[in-house]
Amino acid sequence: MSTDREKIARVVASIEPADALEVEHQGAVLDWVNSDAELYRLVPPDLPPMHLVSYFVPFHDTTASLLLTEHRKSGLILPPGGHREVGEMPWQTVQRECVEELGISAAALPWLGTEPLFVTVTETQGTAVRQHTE
Repeated sequence: MSTDREKIARVVASIEPADALEVEHQGAVLDWVNSDAELYRLVPPDLPPMHLVSYFVPFHDTTASLLLTEHRKSGLILPPGGHREVGEMPWQTVQRECVEELGISAAALPWLGTEPLFVTVTETQGTAVRQHTE
């Protein structure tokens, strides 16, 4: 039986990086996932200082537009999403967060599916004391 870390490592390793920066980020995430570091946020907003987050980009068919949000705590313009809960795989996080944040059910585009499309390591823009990595 696979551990949560092994499952997440497989998902991250299966992502085809788009450029050298994503290759670097993918390697950093895999190193982190394969370490003994905690993967889940235990205490909001920044403990542990690095934790897994799943974002999703709502797409409107009729207008061909995407939804981005101004994340009030991080100071960044981001797609909606949120922190992974214990045992969740990325698509499960997306499904839960879509309902919590937008009040609608997540529906994957048939040609994209439910697997993550990219991996990135992002520092938030809080104060130096409140910064963390997602």
